Amino acid sequence: MNSFLSTSRDRYVALAFTQTTRRRDNARTILFEIEINPRLRTKAFAEIGNASYYKEENEILIMLGALFR
Repeated sequence: MNSFLSTSRDRYVALAFTQTTRRRDNARTILFEIEINPRLRTKAFAEIGNASYYKEENEILIMLGALFR
C-alpha cells in the first residue's frame, strides 16, 4: 500500500492545518486525537519527523486502512 494519512504529534500544528484548509459550505474540519502504542509488534505507522523537510511538524504517517480500536 502506498497511501498514507499524514498526521502530527503536535496539536497546534494539526490545528493550523484545519485553518488553512479550503472551506466549503457543506464541509467541516475535524481534529482526531489518536493514541498509538509504539511498542506494538505490527506497526501501521511511521514517525518521519527526522526525515521530513518540515521537522517542526513532528509528522507521523499512518497507513490508510489501519484499524483503530
